[in-house]
Amino acid sequence: MADELEEDDELEELDLDNNGLKGLQIIELARAMAQHKALKELHLSRNEVNVAGAEALVNALGKNKTLTYLGLQSCGIREEGTQRLAVALGSNRTLQTLALSHNVVGLEGAIALAEALRGLDNLRSGLRRLELASAGLRFEAVSALMSGLAGNASLRALVLRDNPLGDEGVGELAAALQHNTSLQELDLARCAFHSSGCERLAAALRSGGAASLASLALGGNSLGSSPGAVEALMSALDQNSALRELDLTSNDLGDAGAAALAAALGAPSGCPLRELALARNGIGEAGGERLAAAVAKNLSLQVLLLGENRISDRGATAFAVALQTNKALREVELSKNDVTCIGTKAFALCLILNASLEALSLCGNRLEDWGASELALGLAQNRRLAKLDLAHNSIGNEGLGKLAAALAKNSKLKELTMEGNAADPEAIATLE
Repeated sequence: MADELEEDDELEELDLDNNGLKGLQIIELARAMAQHKALKELHLSRNEVNVAGAEALVNALGKNKTLTYLGLQSCGIREEGTQRLAVALGSNRTLQTLALSHNVVGLEGAIALAEALRGLDNLRSGLRRLELASAGLRFEAVSALMSGLAGNASLRALVLRDNPLGDEGVGELAAALQHNTSLQELDLARCAFHSSGCERLAAALRSGGAASLASLALGGNSLGSSPGAVEALMSALDQNSALRELDLTSNDLGDAGAAALAAALGAPSGCPLRELALARNGIGEAGGERLAAAVAKNLSLQVLLLGENRISDRGATAFAVALQTNKALREVELSKNDVTCIGTKAFALCLILNASLEALSLCGNRLEDWGASELALGLAQNRRLAKLDLAHNSIGNEGLGKLAAALAKNSKLKELTMEGNAADPEAIATLE
């Protein structure tokens, strides 16, 4: 594999993921990388990088002046290997992304990474993204890592998803965020924390901490067990206007959580969010109606993902009505929400009146031919929608024919997904 680098001195990206590399092969590759003058990305995930391999990569990073991305996911790297790699962060000024997810970083590895982050304290060059998903990080390791994050001025993105941080670990992170002004993206999905951790994060945002944080992923943490936690998080947006993307997927929010979100989205003072992900939250008709009413008044939200909830026809109708006047939303996902042809009837007028929506997903509902026919009425006059997903809706040849006739008058729709319907597969293929 090292031959590829030696034979092509202009190669900028080398993808060796899952190639069975180990031992001497990694060492030889690292030696070739050290002298290469063009390589920017090296992908080595799912290979066997032992301590000697990590040491060789460290030596290479000390000499290489071009590499910006190093992917080492699932490489069997443990604490000692992480310690070696952390050393390279102090001497290398070009590496921007280090991906160590699905390894065993451990406490000693976290301490070494924290020391490296502290070394980047006042630098405007250096590591921008650190990926540590599923790295076996617990409270003690996160506490150590956060000691390096607090004053770091380099890191822009930190991925910690699928680590059992718990409320204590997230509390330590929240404390570090109060002193950090550079982090823009934070991923805490499935980190086993609940209301206490969420409230600590909200307090950090409310106090002016994490002033640059634009994207926050909190999916899969069962925050719905305490609606007050969601209220605290949303109220913090009044003091922190930087946050643009919030992912609350799979948090059991229910209608109570949806009401708290709706209050923030529809607040007269405005809400800074541009993207909100709420899939798989058990949100029902009432919650859907509350969110739709807020969307009708919201002037900033551009993407709303509500797939796999239970808003049904009432909720879908409410959203269709809201979209008749909303001028901000660009993408709406309502897949797998038990919507029938009744819920799609209002979307016909919505598609005629709305001039901003570019992508709509109604995948996995029960629209059937009648629902498709209703949508076709709006599509024939719509001049904005570019992407429509109607897969798995029991739409037959009749509904397909109505959609085809509508598309003959519509030049804007570029992508129509119809797989898994009851219509003739060949006819579907010609329409897609």
